[in-house]
Order: sequence, then structure tokens, then C-alpha cells
Amino acid sequence: MNFLTPYLTAIKIAAIVLIFAAVAGGSAYEMHKHDVKKYDDLQKQFVTFKITTAALGEVAKKQNALIALHDLKAKERNDEEYARQRAIDAHTVAGLRNAIRAGSGGLSAPAPRASSPYRICFDPAKFGAALRSLDEGLLGIVEGGTAAVTGLDTAKRWAQDLSK
Repeated sequence: MNFLTPYLTAIKIAAIVLIFAAVAGGSAYEMHKHDVKKYDDLQKQFVTFKITTAALGEVAKKQNALIALHDLKAKERNDEEYARQRAIDAHTVAGLRNAIRAGSGGLSAPAPRASSPYRICFDPAKFGAALRSLDEGLLGIVEGGTAAVTGLDTAKRWAQDLSK
């Protein structure tokens, strides 16, 4: 054997390693170029996404402001209508109260033929007080009922305005 043979084998192995390294390095370089391109594409998509999302957020913010303004105006209109209707109801109840007071003469005097005032069926003072109490109770029910109906009607109108 030649004294160069071990060196030739080492040179052959080194050459094979160098060829492999060149091929692997070239492949790695190509992959790195591919990864850089892919990263740049993803970065562009992300920037586009951020810009689009910000723009959509601004549009939604403006739409929400318009909706809030519409809802506020609807509430103000319905509050004004509620106050107007409650004033009408209060005027009507006051008219009823005045009509009741004007027409309540109480009981007439006992008939002259009654032999005793104790034979009269009702005590005029107690009967008048009971009628006044009944009238006030009924008017209280009327006031409460009209307030409830007016409030519900106003709430329904407001809900309909919100759905528009």
C-alpha cells in the first residue's frame, strides 16, 4: 500500500462531507429564502388585517354614536309625551274630583213625618264622610290606573322607536 492511501481516503471523506455540506447548505439557504418570503407575506397580511380592523372599528363607533343619538332623541320624545299625557290625566281627574264635590249634597233632611230621628236609616254626617272616602279612594284608583296605562303606552312607543 501506498503511504498516501490513508490520506486519499481522508480526502475522499472530506470531499464527500464538503459536497454534502454544500448541498445541505444550499437547501437551507433556499428554505431560508422561502421562509423570509413567507414571513414577509404574513407580515403584510397582518398589517392589512390591523388596518381593516381599525377602519371597521371606527365605522362601528360612528354607527353606535348615531344609534345612541337616535335612542336618546326617542327617549326625550317619549318623556315629553309621557309628561304631556300625565298633565292631561291630572286635569281629567281634577275635573272628576270637582264634579263629585259639586254634586255631593249628602242626604236630604229627614222626612217631617218621621216620628224619631233615630228611625232614619243613615246618620247624614257619617254617610257623607263615607261617600267622600269612597270618592277619594276611587279617584286614587283612577289616578294610579291612568298613570300605569300612560307609562306602559309610553314604554311601548319607546321600544318601537328603538327597533327602527
